[in-house]
Amino acid sequence: MTPPVGNVYATLSPRLGVYLALQITASGTGDNAGRVALALLDWQDPELPATGTLDTIHMQPPLVASAWESPTHWWAPFPLPESWIPLGHAEPVITVPPPPAVLGWDVWERSDWMNVTREQKRSFSVSRMDDDPAAVLTLAGTALPISTERMTAEQVGALSDLAELDRLPGLTALAANTPALGLPQYLRERPFIRQVTLHNHSLTRVDMRDTRIFTLTLDATGVTDIFLGEHQTVLVLTGRVQPGLRIHGDGTWLTLAGPRSIVGCIGPDSLGGVTIHAAADGTPHHGTAGTDDTVDLAVIARRFPGITQLTVHGAPSRLGHLSALADFASLRFLELNAISSADTETVLGQPRPAQLPPLERVALNRVERDTIQAVAALSQDTTAIRGSEFAEG
Repeated sequence: MTPPVGNVYATLSPRLGVYLALQITASGTGDNAGRVALALLDWQDPELPATGTLDTIHMQPPLVASAWESPTHWWAPFPLPESWIPLGHAEPVITVPPPPAVLGWDVWERSDWMNVTREQKRSFSVSRMDDDPAAVLTLAGTALPISTERMTAEQVGALSDLAELDRLPGLTALAANTPALGLPQYLRERPFIRQVTLHNHSLTRVDMRDTRIFTLTLDATGVTDIFLGEHQTVLVLTGRVQPGLRIHGDGTWLTLAGPRSIVGCIGPDSLGGVTIHAAADGTPHHGTAGTDDTVDLAVIARRFPGITQLTVHGAPSRLGHLSALADFASLRFLELNAISSADTETVLGQPRPAQLPPLERVALNRVERDTIQAVAALSQDTTAIRGSEFAEG
């Protein structure tokens, strides 16, 4: 049963380390049936709210934390997480439902907008909404709309100075295929650039500290040290990933993606997720997560035992030591693509194989039926598997 509109809840944000307050402002209908509209209130506290504090919390307006100065208001699936703590009921702080397409926000990301100056947010929002075809400028001989959000490696390579990019206040992503002197420092001054791709950079040490990038795609050839940005959530390594490559920083919220050789990286101590691309990467696979076309789950589990998300993209490929899935004690999301298992008989032949933790989502795409059956045999609760769309290989 959908909870009443006006209910207020507290929830702990692990990444922020504080309790947040949210209110149900509407029940979904039509395309949003089965969802409720949630408003994040402008309140947070390291301590759980005491009984009787609802009035104080409800006096706060919705959190305004975006470049468009809009409230943090979105549609969320029902039922709500069991960990949410009901605080009581009050009149909704917002009476107009969010747009149908707004299906969620990263609360931590939205809160981070509060650290951006109002002038920076104003310039960003104005440029993003300027679709006037006459609103163009010329950079390195190329005419670009002032609303340009992405710069290709070719466009960046043609610039004489990265400062020319200041004329594009709505820029959120860029790539570089040649050494870009001063790029890390430039990124520290541009809080809206969130995606960066670096290839042929000739760097041995890549430092993204104090930037606000979310995703870094990096040719790791020749790289010995990577320093993560505090906001970084994705690190994609391409090229030849050398054993002993050191990744510095907190990886709790990071997904590390790359070839099987990423298991040879040193650090970070904690990691949120791993994505393995099993296609040939030009590096020897001795000592990595598999040989030839096999991805060895036992090696991955020993290296990254605490991850919550595991994705394996086959080439297609085979999984070795499938039963090692049970060694990922914190796993919540599993995705296998174009892959089969080399030892399903071992799993299916056991009277009661070791069990996976309860999974919230399983996606099995182009996976052979015996592998699906083996994953199900390892699962305490097969609901996530039964609800997964998959195509047999």
